[in-house]
Amino acid sequence: MTLRAHRPESVVLLTLLALAGCGGSGPPVPAQGGAPVPDSTTRTNLYVSNQFNSTITVYEPGTKTPLRTIKAGLANPQSMTFDDSNNLYVANYRTSTITVYANGGTGLTRFFSTNVDKPNVVAYDGSNNHIYVSNWEPTGSGSITIYSKQGKYLGKITDMVACPDGLAIDSSGNLYVVGQCPPSKTSSSGSYNYYVTVYSGTTNKLIRTITDGIGGAGHIALDSKDNLYVGNAEFSDITVYKAGTTKLLRTIQDGSYYDPGPMAFDQSNDLFVMNTEAVNEYAAGSGKLLQSITQGLTGCNTLIVGPYLNVASDYGGRTTSSGGTSYLSFVTTYNLVSGKLTRTISDGVAGPNALAYGP
Repeated sequence: MTLRAHRPESVVLLTLLALAGCGGSGPPVPAQGGAPVPDSTTRTNLYVSNQFNSTITVYEPGTKTPLRTIKAGLANPQSMTFDDSNNLYVANYRTSTITVYANGGTGLTRFFSTNVDKPNVVAYDGSNNHIYVSNWEPTGSGSITIYSKQGKYLGKITDMVACPDGLAIDSSGNLYVVGQCPPSKTSSSGSYNYYVTVYSGTTNKLIRTITDGIGGAGHIALDSKDNLYVGNAEFSDITVYKAGTTKLLRTIQDGSYYDPGPMAFDQSNDLFVMNTEAVNEYAAGSGKLLQSITQGLTGCNTLIVGPYLNVASDYGGRTTSSGGTSYLSFVTTYNLVSGKLTRTISDGVAGPNALAYGP
């Protein structure tokens, strides 16, 4: 399966369902760097992390029922990543563990927990064969811990790390970190300053701090040229920075924002952004709004772009008359060119908070 390049010439507004928009009371979701376009030969299945019933459900292209379900070792899973051998790594918040599953398997092959503490993001660095784990601490501290693929503890990053809630890794293996809590530094107006920190992938030392234009940053992403995109809740915009620098290139404000959410890129470097009303697509380079997708969206949590756009939504659990729990949760799939809704998945979905493409 190959990705289709697309550049719609006009903005298409899709509001075909009454239940539309990405507002809602879904739980907070950890930010992750823009998901890379998956290997189209081995990573075509959609993986959904379900925090309410502690499972990961896997769906083949075009299907709505799980191909398989992963349960072993999962406890409030928050994030997923694959290494270069298609092994799956999952961050489990409740048990402070990283659990590992073999290519295409459902059985737990190993886990590691040394210095893992309330992990909310796990990311694989293919340049250095490292596993990075974001350990979230809402009081203002926190850390990024580093492991080999086998789970050997390699060290910890704490310099300028505060409530780490988003990771991204560039083509050189450098690590980008953003936090979602107020750091100690405040501006003259009394509002909080926020920042993105960058660490060397070889020394793990802080190499630069980006502050210009950033306010209430909670989500970051890198395009294929390593330009950095930052979603700023305080300013309701997205700021873009030149690769390898702190230089602000441009600010994107076209479209409705309250708190710019997760971001991801397609093969053409078009940017997809989740916000309070829609998923907006912006043209590569210019940031021009191409389309706003609202059909079937509500209570959005996260998104991923690959062969298709997939969006995870939920309104949380509801107690049934029999004393059980039902979940108003689903994942919607859209054609990248037209923005048309092509699939709604609810079977097995319960509080989806992370998506990935895998084998």
